[in-house]
Amino acid sequence: MARLQSAQRAAQELGVTRSALSRAMTLLEHRLKVRLFTRHAGQVELTAAGRLYYSAVQQFARTVGDGLYGVSPDAQVQIRLSSSPALARLWLGPRLAGFRQQHPRIGLSLLVSESLADVPGEQADVALRYGGDTDTPGLHRVPLWREEIAVFAAPALARQARGLALADLVQRFALVEHPRMPWAGFLAAHGVAGDPPAPQVVCHDILLTLQSAAQGLGIVLLPVHILAPAVASGQIARAHPACIPGKLYQAVALNEVARRPAVGALLAWLQAQAPAV
Repeated sequence: MARLQSAQRAAQELGVTRSALSRAMTLLEHRLKVRLFTRHAGQVELTAAGRLYYSAVQQFARTVGDGLYGVSPDAQVQIRLSSSPALARLWLGPRLAGFRQQHPRIGLSLLVSESLADVPGEQADVALRYGGDTDTPGLHRVPLWREEIAVFAAPALARQARGLALADLVQRFALVEHPRMPWAGFLAAHGVAGDPPAPQVVCHDILLTLQSAAQGLGIVLLPVHILAPAVASGQIARAHPACIPGKLYQAVALNEVARRPAVGALLAWLQAQAPAV
């Protein structure tokens, strides 16, 4: 309930009824003689006392779990890893079997959302970030790779596009655009004067942007390195050699969390999986 801020969603995740969960929380508050939650309009929020109690319970659970993990060859530990949907599906997902083979005693709870999980707020143990905040104190950052943004299209369209200058390319083919990777900025970086034609398709989701281009709707700007599996499978292809530097992908965790043995193993594995660029 504390993490999801909803009794209904928490009950569904736990596989119990909402009324059973509410009775358990009421019983806990009665035994502690402390109000842990405020409830209104279907939402629940931790009180100040609830936040202290939640933090203490989380710390206790981590300490016990890490202790057992260190002394017992059979003990397992769970790590919450946050990622955007595109990074999770295009880059992380295909590698999870390899992580499990290397670290069979570390379980991953994947939090996949466009809303970035708050690491300082303990919504996740480790979060994958594309650029983002670099000034928050107390954060341990592991650089993964600096992305590049390039022109892609369905393979048949990419073959037609090769050899064309950028200025001719954007006039000849329909444009597909993700708002974070605009054509205007890309062309300006390569000295192409004037505004490009208006995109015929604008997608706010990288996966949908990729699918739109793969279906032949036009040329698109997308990140090079996380698209490597899609290129290798023939789903999409580079349509022009030009590219611009993107932001740094990194894994972040609180300093004290990063010192946990299992979290350190996950961070080292993530860094080892990063493309050499």
